[in-house]
Order: sequence, then C-alpha cells, then structure tokens
Amino acid sequence: MWNRTEDQIKLVMIRHGETDANKEHRYLGRTDEPLCEQAKENLYARVNCYPKIDILFTSPMKRCIETAGIMNRFGSMISGRWTLVRLRERIIRI
Repeated sequence: MWNRTEDQIKLVMIRHGETDANKEHRYLGRTDEPLCEQAKENLYARVNCYPKIDILFTSPMKRCIETAGIMNRFGSMISGRWTLVRLRERIIRI
C-alpha cells in the first residue's frame, strides 16, 4: 500500500528576532533594521529549541537574514537557504 506520509511536509514559520524599533513599539515596516543585541543573545540561547530545518526561506531584510544566519551557524539546516524578495514586509497605506 502507498504510504502518503512521504508526500507530506512540515512547515514551521519563525518570526525574526527583536529589533530596537520592536522594543520601542515603533512600526518598522520596510525599514531595514538589524537585530538588537538582546535578540541575538536570545536566539543563541534558544537555537536548539527549534526543529531541524531542511530548507529555509527568508525575507531580504537584515533582521531576517541575521535570524537565519544564527540558526544556520549551529548546523540546524541541511539543504540550503533562499532569500525571497516576496517575503519582504508589506507597505500599509491608510
């Protein structure tokens, strides 16, 4: 009998670490701000809590690239990482 579990994927969405703007409750949008030092320390401390990642897709924003880089530095990814412009923040107009 055919095993359908081979055709399934597990999708895990991870939000980037905190920036100074996040700490100050400012809207960040497409402002390309890096992670704050506290966020980097938190990611290093918790990187083993995340599941093993085969492929990672990330936004081109600094905060997202840094988050992915910290996770990859600990060998949690196998296959690769792709940066997709379509994952960048959306502009909200009111």
